[in-house]
Amino acid sequence: MSGKMAFYSPINVIALTIVLWIYLVVVSIAAALGGVWGVVIASALYLSYSKISRARMLRHQKRGMKLLGQERYDEAIDEFRCCYEYLTRHAWIDQYRMFTMLSHGALSYREICLCNIAYAYLQAGELQKAIDQYHRVLEVFPDSVIATSSLNNIEKVVGAVNQQRQNAVKMDETSEEASPAEIA
Repeated sequence: MSGKMAFYSPINVIALTIVLWIYLVVVSIAAALGGVWGVVIASALYLSYSKISRARMLRHQKRGMKLLGQERYDEAIDEFRCCYEYLTRHAWIDQYRMFTMLSHGALSYREICLCNIAYAYLQAGELQKAIDQYHRVLEVFPDSVIATSSLNNIEKVVGAVNQQRQNAVKMDETSEEASPAEIA
């Protein structure tokens, strides 16, 4: 059941504005103090902080994604759970991610972790666990577009599979009712 999942990450315009202002302030101060080289160094530090902070704070998420790509679903689920638990214990990191990680994404990383757990279950062929996990996402994040659309897609696929099974059973019943003389 392995496959790539298209993922759209909406942007929080307010967070994007804050992140850009932080960058502009840092670069402006650096330009005033060190000219062009100050801007270059400040930009490098800004980007480094962004990358390092995300790598540090989301290391379990990153490992989980790597394991998911290797089809090591149980291990991926454990990593996503670790990330979720870490961000739950340190809620301020996720709540203020525009400062802590210079992230402008509209989705909470906690929500993403929970959705990734459900997706890993789905990829592992554990449909009921995936459905239960998406419902858990909706308990914690009632407006989760990812969980809602995933549940709707699962419902459509399961409905189509059930319809095909019913049609196959009807075809079998019809062919059994035909007498050997009619077939010949």
